[in-house]
Amino acid sequence: MQREKGYKGWPSVPLSALVAESGAVEGILAAIQELMDGQETSA
Repeated sequence: MQREKGYKGWPSVPLSALVAESGAVEGILAAIQELMDGQETSA
């Protein structure tokens, strides 16, 4: 997706935009947890 387009780095999103979206913070935290769980099982 971003790598395919040649983008480097992390996408930036203002915190105010995240806080304004209902459930956004929980979704991000769940995604981070899922990534961390995947790292533990592949190590």
